[in-house]
Parts: sequence; C-alpha cells; structure tokens
Amino acid sequence: MVEGRPISIGNVAYVLGMSAKKLHRWYQQVLSGFTQAIESGEIGQHDLQIKKQGEIKEIAVPILEEKNLGSQMAIDEKTINGVCYTLLSNRKTNKIALMAATLRAKDLMQVMQKFDIEKRMQVRSLSRDMAPNYDWLGRQAFMNAYHVIDKFHVIKNIIEQLQAIRILWGLAKVSHR
Repeated sequence: MVEGRPISIGNVAYVLGMSAKKLHRWYQQVLSGFTQAIESGEIGQHDLQIKKQGEIKEIAVPILEEKNLGSQMAIDEKTINGVCYTLLSNRKTNKIALMAATLRAKDLMQVMQKFDIEKRMQVRSLSRDMAPNYDWLGRQAFMNAYHVIDKFHVIKNIIEQLQAIRILWGLAKVSHR
C-alpha cells in the first residue's frame, strides 16, 4: 500500500531496479518472517487436534490473537485454495482475532476457549450471517453480545422470498387459464 492505495510488487521491483520474481522471493524468504516463524515453531502452535471417527484430524488455526478482540466483532467464512476458513475480526480495527480451517461450531468453540473469558465477555455486538452454527457459537463464546445479521444475507433472504412468491403467483395464473 502506498498512500492508502494498493501497488503491485512488479511496480515496486521496477522502481528498485530488480526483477519482480526476485523481489517476491526475497519478501517470502526474508522480509515476511515466514521462514523464521516456521523454524521457531510459531506456525501451527495454535492448531487443534480433534478425534473424529477414531482418527485424529488436525485443524489449522493460523491466526489466534486475543489482543485483536474488541467490543464489535464480525464472524464469517472465507474459502482460500479450496479450504473453508472461519474468520473472526474486529469491526473497529479491521484486525483478525481468529482464523480457523473449520466451520463446525463445536471445533470453533474449542479454539475460542483459548481466549480469556473476560475478554470474550467484553464483546458487545457480533455481526454474522444467518448460519445456525454461528448463532450457537456466538451465544456460547460471547454471552454479552447482541447479534446483528449482516445486510447482505437479509437482502438475499428477502429477494429469495419475493422470487418464491412470484413463482407461485405465476403458477396460479397459469392454472386459471
């Protein structure tokens, strides 16, 4: 980001007089700290192991940052490279408090219990979609929070119901002919 606008790594490389591939490799291996994080064991330290049908299944939890919890939180899912992740983010700071490779409320609650109960009690509002797993999770993890259904899902539901009425109305007209 330069002055609040995204800029491609190719443009930065051009300004620095180097190839974009070389700058990208340098960023990945040195500047990002990813290699050092793997070596120190930071990557994967919050992963969750679940026993499911006699097998141990590992759920990746790349982000678990209690300091990013706030009074206004939002929870939603995002698919990245074919894997569904649940994201819990702070609506005021836009920082991610939790990222877990599961949508199951039971698994997510197990991860959220790593957050201090007093910090979870300070959450006053939770913006979410209408999925029942997020309803249950929100009530269990954030007992003091009121739930706000995000407007996208409300509008989508209204449009679906209107379409159903239009279809029924059209069928009723056809049967009267």
